[in-house]
Amino acid sequence: MLKNLTHNDPVIRREIEKAVGKEYPFFQRLKMGGTGSQKFVITEASEAIMQLIEKDNSINYAHIEIRPLGIIIRFKSYQETYGLVIPFGQLKLNRKPTFVEIETTDFFIKMETLRAEPIDSNFMNRITKTSK
Repeated sequence: MLKNLTHNDPVIRREIEKAVGKEYPFFQRLKMGGTGSQKFVITEASEAIMQLIEKDNSINYAHIEIRPLGIIIRFKSYQETYGLVIPFGQLKLNRKPTFVEIETTDFFIKMETLRAEPIDSNFMNRITKTSK
């Protein structure tokens, strides 16, 4: 599901928590080595996402957050923040050395690392380990 996360809306927050769980507690995030990814650049995406990011003429950055039941891909468009909320059961992940493709039944997004740096394999391993 694609949600506008700009405002702290309790209804949207509950929907997200129901789909992918609450944020990990602080000490668990430290123990895990963090729950956020490096910064990515969105290079391709499904039509709904492209319509949002084409509004803005700047580079379209994104990052991934791990939750207990899924992930959230956050990105900005103009002055709005959006989140693509994906439960692990719907997640299809394809990673290469410098890019990652994430696919669900409704959405697709391809993201590359900055300056062709390698993807943080520890973070991607946490996603695959948590999804099992």
